[in-house]
Amino acid sequence: MMMRLKERLGRNWGRNWDRSLKPAGVFLCALLAGAAITTVATGFAGEAQAKRKAGKLTVRHVPKKRMVVLYWKGTVARPMANEIRDAFELYRNNDVQRFVLSLSSGGGYVSEGVRVIEVMRKIKQGFRLDTVVDRGNMCGSMCIPIYLQGQTRYAAHASTWLFHEIGRADSKTGRVTVIDPQRTDEIFDRYYATTGVTKAWLDDLKRRIKGNDIWLTGRELFAKRTGIAHRAIGSFRDRGIRRRLSRRPPTISDDGSDEADDDGVTAPRRTVRNRPPRRALPDLIPGGVPGDNGTSEAN
Repeated sequence: MMMRLKERLGRNWGRNWDRSLKPAGVFLCALLAGAAITTVATGFAGEAQAKRKAGKLTVRHVPKKRMVVLYWKGTVARPMANEIRDAFELYRNNDVQRFVLSLSSGGGYVSEGVRVIEVMRKIKQGFRLDTVVDRGNMCGSMCIPIYLQGQTRYAAHASTWLFHEIGRADSKTGRVTVIDPQRTDEIFDRYYATTGVTKAWLDDLKRRIKGNDIWLTGRELFAKRTGIAHRAIGSFRDRGIRRRLSRRPPTISDDGSDEADDDGVTAPRRTVRNRPPRRALPDLIPGGVPGDNGTSEAN
């Protein structure tokens, strides 16, 4: 039996075997049990997303803020739930009051997403748990029910969101071959309707989503009053770089008219504008981690 597996996996069978086991053992089940399909909530229109390896968890402890930031990037697949749980157990007794889960994921496996949500609910029993989708990041498919578990949910105007039905993917090719409307409705009712998502918008989404991928920006989530996110992360961020002035900055007379420089060339008029004070983003994720600066506004 092992010889046949080695032949199918090729010369680099050891490395490929390890990679194939990561997405919830789907490839192994297909070979040994003859399983043809597995339930996934794919993030990129079903094209081979199910075969992608699990994402990566980065953890940052901020003792001064009594906060731990968990940044997940990539597919929702094993061992996502275990890694988040392990990080929680490691820091829960370190004088921490708040956990922040920052997401950048196009989706993944429904079963693993459900396990992640169970871990998040345990965290919320004794700690504050917020969720973030920062500028340039995506949250699609099964990532969204995970995001909805945040007690305060932050979303960037410049983030991307994907909504579509749950599908069943071929375990060998990763291509979605069957749509599961019943499972989709269960996800909506269990994780959307119970977390403050606007009922009218959700009903409209259920109607329009049939057979379609629906893409929205973070700005649209707020404009449509979806209830998905609570607070917005603006599209402007101070780069922290000092501007370099020209050698001979133009002068401006008291009456605002242009004055000629010594060489007789009239300097262009400069308009001085009063800029409104910036509203700082709540200190979610300090320096070096997405979401540290910018503007914030309530929905």
